[in-house]
This record gives sequence, C-alpha cells and structure tokens, in this order.
Amino acid sequence: MIKNMIMADLIKKYPKSVQILSEYGIPCMGCCIATWETVEQCAKSYEIDIDKLTTELSTLIHKTNFEVIINETKNSMQ
Repeated sequence: MIKNMIMADLIKKYPKSVQILSEYGIPCMGCCIATWETVEQCAKSYEIDIDKLTTELSTLIHKTNFEVIINETKNSMQ
C-alpha cells in the first residue's frame, strides 16, 4: 500500500513521483528522514490530504507499471 511505503523507496522505484511530491511542497529528495518516513507520515507532517496524494501517486505507479509491461512486450516481440 502506498501509504506505508518509505519515501526513499518510493522515489527510487518511481523517480517521476518527485514531480508530484514537489507540487505538494514535499522536499524529500535529499532529506535523511526520507529513509525511514512513510508516505503517510510525511503527508501528516506537511498537513497534506493523504487520500489525494496517494490517489495521484497510485495513478503514476499504475501508469509506470503499464509502460514497463508494454516495453517488455515490445522487446520480447523483436
């Protein structure tokens, strides 16, 4: 579940999440707290609507995963 993801793991696995986090004013990219703080904890500390944030991140993650599947399928057909 996205709420329980560690911020650093989210950023590492989904680099495009940085854009969404930046739009919310979350500067986690170089923060040492990002190595242990969850998305939910971060949202609470910045007083951000967790449901709205996780919806946007979920959309990004599904899109990213879909793009990976499409690329893998294309590569296997070559």
